[in-house]
Amino acid sequence: MTLDHNQTATQFVRTYILEDSPIGIKELRESIQTYRNISETIRKMRLKLEALKELQAILATLEEALETKFREQWIAKRAEWLTARATNRDFRTKLRLRGRATRLQRLPNWFSSTKTSRRSKPRWSGLPRPSRSTTPRAAGNPCIRLPR
Repeated sequence: MTLDHNQTATQFVRTYILEDSPIGIKELRESIQTYRNISETIRKMRLKLEALKELQAILATLEEALETKFREQWIAKRAEWLTARATNRDFRTKLRLRGRATRLQRLPNWFSSTKTSRRSKPRWSGLPRPSRSTTPRAAGNPCIRLPR
């Protein structure tokens, strides 16, 4: 092998070391077009990803707003219910107190006088005392106990 002094190192490597294989221009152009298509697809997908991230942030804000709204509605309904319950209890208490007052007004005069004796008070409010034979216990009901 003779060395040609006019050759550069690149020419020497191409001539003597590398195998001689011609480049297929058609295949190279197809590969470049494929890479460009892939690059365009990646660019479009990145744009879609950014849009989806923005949409996700908007949806998270909407979810939080709806949750706050429903929580506030629940609190308002609960407050209404508690108010209605308190009003109902007050009303029932007033009715009970009125009932006691009317019962006290209907009582005989011996309750209102300060000088009462035991003899003057009727034992059963003027009603006859039931006999033991007519009581539920006498009729066979063991759950009801009468005072003796």
